[in-house]
Amino acid sequence: MSRFFIGDTDSSSSDSSDESIGHEYEHESPEARRPFDRFSAINVPAQAIRVVQSSATRRQNELKEALELMCSSGSWLCVQKAFARMNKVLRKMGPTSVPSFYFEAIAGLETRIQAAVETEREGSKKMSASEAKALNWVRHNVKKNALQHTKETEDHSQGCEEDKSRTPQPPASSRAVTETIANLQENDLFATLQQVVSARGKKNTNPEEQVRKLETLLLRASSPYKRLRVLLSLLQALFDTAGGSSSHMSIPLWKRTEQHLNALFAILESHSRFVVIESFVEDNDEATTVLDGRSAVYIQGSLLDLMDRLDNEFTKSLQSIDPNSSEYLDRLETSLFSLIVRSSRYFETLDMTDAICHMSMKRLQHIYFRSDAAILRLESNMDQGQDTSDLINRVCAFLYRNGSALVRAQAILCQAYHHALHDRFAVAKDLLLLSPIQEAIHHADVHIKVLYHRTMAQLGLCAFRQGKFADAQTCLKDISGTGGARELLGHESHIPPHMHLNLELLECTYLTCSMLLEISSSMVSTGQTEARVLKRSAMTPFQRALQYYNRRVFSGPPETTRDHILSAWNALAAWDWQQCSDLIMKAWDRLSDGPEGARSMLHSKIQEEGLRMFLFSNKTHYTSIGLDQLAGMFDLERSAVISIVSKMVWHNEIQARIDLVDGLLTLDHVQPNQVHTLTLALAEHATLLVERNERPRAVRGI
Repeated sequence: MSRFFIGDTDSSSSDSSDESIGHEYEHESPEARRPFDRFSAINVPAQAIRVVQSSATRRQNELKEALELMCSSGSWLCVQKAFARMNKVLRKMGPTSVPSFYFEAIAGLETRIQAAVETEREGSKKMSASEAKALNWVRHNVKKNALQHTKETEDHSQGCEEDKSRTPQPPASSRAVTETIANLQENDLFATLQQVVSARGKKNTNPEEQVRKLETLLLRASSPYKRLRVLLSLLQALFDTAGGSSSHMSIPLWKRTEQHLNALFAILESHSRFVVIESFVEDNDEATTVLDGRSAVYIQGSLLDLMDRLDNEFTKSLQSIDPNSSEYLDRLETSLFSLIVRSSRYFETLDMTDAICHMSMKRLQHIYFRSDAAILRLESNMDQGQDTSDLINRVCAFLYRNGSALVRAQAILCQAYHHALHDRFAVAKDLLLLSPIQEAIHHADVHIKVLYHRTMAQLGLCAFRQGKFADAQTCLKDISGTGGARELLGHESHIPPHMHLNLELLECTYLTCSMLLEISSSMVSTGQTEARVLKRSAMTPFQRALQYYNRRVFSGPPETTRDHILSAWNALAAWDWQQCSDLIMKAWDRLSDGPEGARSMLHSKIQEEGLRMFLFSNKTHYTSIGLDQLAGMFDLERSAVISIVSKMVWHNEIQARIDLVDGLLTLDHVQPNQVHTLTLALAEHATLLVERNERPRAVRGI
């Protein structure tokens, strides 16, 4: 109800109120007692006046408010809310309009986060679970924002560095530690070294900072013993900077590591009383210790581990560089091989047999795939005054006498590979057959399997160059006949590119051997059922490829190596040996590193196989045929034709007689009767049954 209708129930109160109202109006200015005007702007309070702002200015003000709240708040929950609000404003502003004060505030926030993390780690002040969760959230999102604004952050940091260079700043903590190391006394070197080494591998430890500290310590080390101790720790720290297994050392860092390792061996060679061994608890003095009958100063460390890691980093760097670039050729330097030879000589002075075997194996792995001329050039830089012509044989002989079973297996494979590379097929084959490697290769390590398949591939190429097509196909069957050649040869992750074998060359060799052997398999007489079954099972991959190729509705001109060889087989089956030879030569011309003598050998072999195919296919259509006519058809000498026909008659491939007086080949048409046909069919089925029964037993190893 309105106060107008309320009676004078409380006259005293109303009077007092009237007096107060009148008293107030007495002190008001004349402008305040003006009548109310709804259209006058004077009646609007100053706090209610709205100022029109652009969207960019309004968002910038919102960003300032969020940053002020984030920087002034002492609770990480409030910081989390302010940070989320700030990110929301930043998304509206866009990446190109981020103000500079944002990066200053983020830098201060990172300092607060680092201080809070260190306080929490020390345990001086524990925070609640919600506060810790908010701190982790802010820490994660600060790093995420830094990745989104990488370029702006770098520009801002460069500007800050320029400002710091113009105005003197107090030294940072890392700089203070470095100055402390530079000013330390000789007696404090081991204590400082222990302090630096103990921080290795811990959280928030910068490996690059560790390297700088250890290099400063190396400059302060005066005695050889102290330099050895610092160098061993420095080399470990350098390898820590390389990162995980997926990354590799940069080339400048690798060269620094190699220089320090050479300096380490230089000290050990000039001071023979210092010995670095792995199983020894070291002290901070140079006390002479008697160990294994030798009086020397022992230092804990593993030189073999350092050499292995340097070699692995070298291999990983080669795998990450384009093999067709000049950088890859520059990376193929001989400094690592020189260091391997130097370490091997050092271990020989100490008579450490296991270490000598290890480094000799490492040395063999760097030269077994090279030619003798390349090995001579490589070893001539060592200036060791020894005969290097028989280097691989001497190294392998030492490994056979003193190495473990694993080392001996690697040495056998490396030596067999080198023999096959220089066309010593019989020596390499006997070396593999006399060793139990083929029986135990399925249970070997991955790198042994890769080396075994590389050796078999090189052995197959060697057999092909010598015209031993059956042996070449047997060696290459597991590699080119299965479809996983890259994995079997270690081209994915184990072998650097300059050691890769040409997969197209291996496939071309395997298919060519299969084509030539398929001709011999198709000409086996029906009396030799067992040989026919065995050869037919060996030709399964080629027959499958040939069947797929002939099943195509439309076959264009051959493009790949496989198409050339399959088309050559069809031409040879039609007795067109010239077209077959042209297609095979085109396939080999595509291979720049194909064997030099393979083309002439293949041409003559195709002529011989064409003659054999013609005689076997037409033996029922001819009564006699002239030897000179056969020589003219296949461009062969008459003596070569007589030799080929005599072999076919001797192996019972055709029933014929050679008349040298008249120069005729007389063919006998002897057709088997029904009893002979049924007997041969029974023998063939029995052979297949025996083979099917023996196959499961062979798989089970019975």
